[in-house]
Amino acid sequence: MEVVAAHIAEPPPDPRSVRPEVPADLAAVVLKCLAKAPADRFATVRDLETALLACGCAGEWDEDRAAEWWKANDKTG
Repeated sequence: MEVVAAHIAEPPPDPRSVRPEVPADLAAVVLKCLAKAPADRFATVRDLETALLACGCAGEWDEDRAAEWWKANDKTG
């Protein structure tokens, strides 16, 4: 019950508290995606895409680099 109550009431932690290398603008996009109130989240996928593309690190990633990152950081296998 404690976890459920925290999920409902407490804001999610800043991604940079776990991964300090995450750029601030990207962390802000992630936090907006995790907002408790639907009205505080991105209204459309297009709005989310626009915000992600505006992040300073947007040009550093592509599908190949993402696949490499997941392969190197997958803790489930």
